[in-house]
Amino acid sequence: MKNISIARKILAVVLLVGLVAVAIAILGWTELKSTTETYTNVGRAEEAAREAMDLRVDIIAISRMTYQLALAPEKASDFKTEAAKRSSEMLDRLPKLEAVADAAEKTQLSDIRASLETYFKAIGAMVDVAAAGDPAAVAPALGKALDAQKDVTAKVKVYSTYSSEKMAAARAEAGAKADRSAMVLLATAAAAILIGIGVSLLLANRGIARPIVAITDAMHRMAGGNLAVELPDANRRDEIGAMIGAVTSFRNDLAERHRLQREAEQRDSELAGERRRMMEEIAANFERQVGELVTSLSVAATDMQATAIAMSGSAGETSNAAGELSQAAGQTTDNVQTVAGATEELATSAREIGERILTASRLASEAVGQVDRTDHDVQTLASGSQTIGDIVQLIRGIAEQTNLLALNATIEAARAGESGKGFAVVAQEVKTLANQTAKATEEISSQIDQLQAATQNAVGNIKGIGEAIKRMHTASNEVAAAAEEQQAATQEIARSITEVASGTNGVVRRVETVYRNAAETGTGADKMQATARMLADNATRLKDQFKALLDGIRAA
Repeated sequence: MKNISIARKILAVVLLVGLVAVAIAILGWTELKSTTETYTNVGRAEEAAREAMDLRVDIIAISRMTYQLALAPEKASDFKTEAAKRSSEMLDRLPKLEAVADAAEKTQLSDIRASLETYFKAIGAMVDVAAAGDPAAVAPALGKALDAQKDVTAKVKVYSTYSSEKMAAARAEAGAKADRSAMVLLATAAAAILIGIGVSLLLANRGIARPIVAITDAMHRMAGGNLAVELPDANRRDEIGAMIGAVTSFRNDLAERHRLQREAEQRDSELAGERRRMMEEIAANFERQVGELVTSLSVAATDMQATAIAMSGSAGETSNAAGELSQAAGQTTDNVQTVAGATEELATSAREIGERILTASRLASEAVGQVDRTDHDVQTLASGSQTIGDIVQLIRGIAEQTNLLALNATIEAARAGESGKGFAVVAQEVKTLANQTAKATEEISSQIDQLQAATQNAVGNIKGIGEAIKRMHTASNEVAAAAEEQQAATQEIARSITEVASGTNGVVRRVETVYRNAAETGTGADKMQATARMLADNATRLKDQFKALLDGIRAA
């Protein structure tokens, strides 16, 4: 049954119902035929009864004619003709009755035939007597004819009674057979219908409904996530088997899809972990690089601040030295003027002049050393300003990279949607801080340019002062050497004193210039120190903002 298709099962049910219907039809036809034969026999019996009744009517008619003949013998010829006609009709009825008669009826009909022949002979004798015109002989002939008529009537009555009883029995049998046939047909039809319904229910339940219910239950369990469900009757070769095969394929495909989904989820998890690891690595590398840059920036800011402090100290020392040098130059000028005014007393005060010249030479030597130190400090200041310029360029590059990173972070935050709003705010703050850092570096760069220009001016002026002091030192040495010959070279001393006075005035002017440059250098150093502090603070804030940015990246 499991290997027969549903269509064939339904066809089998239809064929079974058809066979049952054919059987019922054959049975009905048989019963109907039997009933028809019975009713045919009943019809024949009725026809025989009518013939017997007609026979009795004919006998009564002839009997009436015999009475008429007895009353009117002159009509004997007419009676003879009518009697012959009636006799012929009566004899013709007997074969019809014999055709449907049973053995008893045939015996009765044979007796009736014999009685009719006797009756017809008696009528013939009566006709002959009537035709002979013998009235006295008519009555005895009539009596014989009536006796024969009574005998025939009695035998016909026996036959009629038997036939009526037989016909009633046939009718009862026909009715009973019809009822029996109807009951048989109804019972057979009911049994066939019940058998058809039973077979149909059996096929529908076991062959269709129960497997479909099992398939439906299995599909519900598969829909609930139970893919290990086993389908019954997987080896069926009917439509249910095809459905089971389809559901099995669906289950296998669903299991494969779940397996692929789990693998995809595992791959996504691995990719997410790898992405998280890469982001952690990128963030760590970026944090390390930015930390190094910020540390370098902080160190550079610290160095710049220290350099600014050193520059401020050097500028103060240079200013003090320039003041002392100015005072010394003033004293030298006064001394030279005193020497010029007291040339007449040169001889008597040669020792004093020599001592003063030695003092001036010593001061000049100290001024030369001070100028050399100032020149070295200014060179250090120039080198520090150049280093600060390089650091400012580095800070500017960091600010540009930070601005670009903040822009990328803003784009990623926009892609992240609602979850990236906080990240976008941090990125915007980082961008703002980068812009502020860029502006600060531009201001620092401007200050450094001014500082470098002032430093270059100071270097030039200090070199001029150094050369002047060196010349003054040389002149002082020459004066000291010539002091021993002052008496012989008074005019030369006066000229030399005049040159010394002129050089001293130039030294005074240059020392004043150095003093102003040193003051400007101190002011620039103070500004650079303030800028360095602001740069260090910005570096700290930048580091904090980068940390918040990296925390946001790691959290994403």
